[in-house]
Amino acid sequence: MTKRVRAAEALGVRVNETSLEVLRYLNRSGRPITAAVAEFCEVTGKSKASIQSSLRALTGEGLLEIHHRYLANGGRLENEYEVTELGSQVIKAAAEEAGKASGE
Repeated sequence: MTKRVRAAEALGVRVNETSLEVLRYLNRSGRPITAAVAEFCEVTGKSKASIQSSLRALTGEGLLEIHHRYLANGGRLENEYEVTELGSQVIKAAAEEAGKASGE
């Protein structure tokens, strides 16, 4: 079981370390990105089920928006992920918390 991120609780949301790692990865460019769950698994070293659970939790908390994409013939494309303003605040708060913990 992963630990919760206390900085997120101050903002009224519950996020665990795995979800925060996914959120940081999605926010790396500062704009919506297109990716497959397999890419998150590769980057984080977590299982597909763990990543899917994190994505559900992040959308449920309002930290992430997922835009499903389709071809004209109905075929599925990779989803587009967009970190919300609240999600950006959680990332910033967690970074500040980590800085304090390391004595910076």
